[in-house]
Formats: sequence, structure tokens, C-alpha cells
Amino acid sequence: MKRTIYILLTLLAVLTIICFGAFYLIRRNTIKQLQEKDNKIGVVWETIFQRSSERLKIIDDLSRDKGAGCSTDSLRIAITKNLKERKVQEVDSLWTLDYNANKEYLKVAPCYADKVGVKEKLELLQSNADQLNEDIETYKGLVVEFNLLYSTFPNFWFAKEAGLKRRKYFDLKFGMDNEDLYREKRRKEHWIKTGKLEN
Repeated sequence: MKRTIYILLTLLAVLTIICFGAFYLIRRNTIKQLQEKDNKIGVVWETIFQRSSERLKIIDDLSRDKGAGCSTDSLRIAITKNLKERKVQEVDSLWTLDYNANKEYLKVAPCYADKVGVKEKLELLQSNADQLNEDIETYKGLVVEFNLLYSTFPNFWFAKEAGLKRRKYFDLKFGMDNEDLYREKRRKEHWIKTGKLEN
């Protein structure tokens, strides 16, 4: 009888050690995967932020060019506000700031289309927009992967323990109209605040 109890206790101890070992390995592997994905997102986000800042400077320089035939007052206000308030860690705030600057630029962009002496700046802006939009697609894909892994049980416990948080989306299209994205963003924000969907 004593021997049977001893064998059962030994088996229970071994099983407990195996379970704790497996749990520890799963936890460590999950945290490592999340941290790697989070780091990749951080690198891409830094690139987006930097290119977005460069874009603002090009647009600012372009808006100071006299004789374009359009008023650039609203554009200059949006650029000044953006440059003053932008912070790399505030994704939602940057979305709104860049949305407003992009919207104001698109209003005056046709004024520069045929203007002599700005062709190089316009090409630089187009190249910048193409790179930014490509980076944003990469960023969105990485965020989807990260948030999916983060949200899976029990990964969110491990992530919180490691100080990781869900990543925010950024889907602005530079050099393009974003009104549909803006309306959808406002709709989601309203739903989060009130629990009701707007039409």
C-alpha cells in the first residue's frame, strides 16, 4: 500500500514538473514571438513617422513657393499644427494630423501641377507617398499578426506580464483621398464610446 502511494506521489510530482516545464516553455516562446513582432512593428513605425515628417517638410517648402495661384493658408496651418503636435508614440493622433495635412495638400495640389520650377519637389512628394503607402501596408500586416497572436488565449496574459500592449492600426493613404477611411474611423470611435453604430 505504501509503495503504491509512493509511486503515485512520484508520478504526480513528475507530471507536475513536466506541466510546469511545458507551461514555462510555451510562455517563454510566446513572449519571444510577441517581442520579435513588436520590435518589427516598431522599426516600420519609426520609418513611417520619419518619412511622414520628411513629407511635411517638402509640402511646407512647396507651400512657401509664391505664384502657385492658390491660397495655402489652410495648408500652412495644418502643417504647423502637425509639426508642433506630432509624437511618434501617438498613432491615433498622428493619423488625424497627417489626414488633415494630406487633405489640405490635395486641395492645392492642382495649382502646382503646371508650375515651372517645382517638378522636382512634386516627384519627390510622389516618391515619398509611394514609399509611405508601401510601409503602411507592411505595418498593417505586422499589426494584424501581432494582435492576433496577442489576443489568443493565454497569450494576452503572457503579453501583459511582459509589458506588451495591442498595437494600433494606421491605414492612412498619403497623396490620396481618405474621406471614406475618415468616416469609417469616426464611425468606429462613436461605436466604441456609445455602443451604437452611426449610419
